[in-house]
Amino acid sequence: MGDSSIGHLCDAIAYNDSIKKLKIGKNFLSDNVAERISKMLEMNSSLEELYLQWNQIKSVGGSVIVNGLKSASHLKILDFSWNSLGLNGSHFAKAFGPYIASNTTLVHLDLSNNYINKADAKIIAEDLKSNHTMYGFHFAGNCGYVDFKGFLVIPDDWEAEVNGIIIQPPIESAKFQSESLKHHIGNFGEYKDVCWICEGWRPMQFAWEAASGPGVEQDPLYVHLSFEGYKSVFLSLKSDLKNVRMVPPVKFDYFFTLEGDANYALDQPAGKPSNLISKVKIEGEERDVKVEVVNQVAKGQPGKVLDEDYDVVYEIKGVGIQPRIPDETYIPAAVIHQRPQWKLPISIFRNFKADTPVTIILFYKKLIPNS
Repeated sequence: MGDSSIGHLCDAIAYNDSIKKLKIGKNFLSDNVAERISKMLEMNSSLEELYLQWNQIKSVGGSVIVNGLKSASHLKILDFSWNSLGLNGSHFAKAFGPYIASNTTLVHLDLSNNYINKADAKIIAEDLKSNHTMYGFHFAGNCGYVDFKGFLVIPDDWEAEVNGIIIQPPIESAKFQSESLKHHIGNFGEYKDVCWICEGWRPMQFAWEAASGPGVEQDPLYVHLSFEGYKSVFLSLKSDLKNVRMVPPVKFDYFFTLEGDANYALDQPAGKPSNLISKVKIEGEERDVKVEVVNQVAKGQPGKVLDEDYDVVYEIKGVGIQPRIPDETYIPAAVIHQRPQWKLPISIFRNFKADTPVTIILFYKKLIPNS
């Protein structure tokens, strides 16, 4: 339809209070219609889903549309994939970052294949950390990837070309899509480009009980999950050695480490590991480990993250799971109780100026004027 026709459509929709879904993808839209889309978003009070994929909107136009998004308090689903939001400057990233940091209504977003470079991706990633209400996020085809907790990760050594050719099924409201389960896998087996909504992730509790094996009398105990690249997840004594997190509806392995040794829970299904495991990262430090038996979770039914009203389902809300919440880390007691040696430069007296003979004489002259 092009900029002119879609512009007229947006002008009309701006004052429509009944439309819920608007699909204007694949219309060769450019920055020239951005102001009218933005105005429509600012004025409309009913739109819940907006699909802008496969257009030609660049960074400047994207930033203009973001201004309208700030007023779109009813919008839940946004597909902005397959445009050029990363071209011609950082206008989009600088506008979008603060918007997504403060937004609490958008639950599913697709920014895939937009030529977003490393610098702009870092801006978005940093602001995204403050958002704990968007449960589905897509960023494939740009610099970086979405990890298993919803963080946007941009490795320092990321050298991938931003060519916008990673093909994934388009998002459709808050529905599960079986095609989305084909993951990009990292060097340690961790899943990349994850979307809890499209892939049907579900909450699962990992725990070390009395029947699991040796008693744990002091921290730290860790659980390591295959789809997370076997990174360490701290199970603290104060949390009763339990951790609830989102898992994919696929078969996966996990095991525990206690005092650096690998263990599997005797009261949970177990078997031989699917892949050779010789190293794990515990609190960021790589360690050798011998894993001969692991606990296993069989392939399950896809979970539902959002209901028909875009609300988080009780199974997730009830256990308090939110995206982009950092895991608890283990801090040794010796570090917690360690106090630095007292020194004047780090004390509350660091700015104190000692008296001199001159200041003492001046003090007494003011105290005793006739002396």
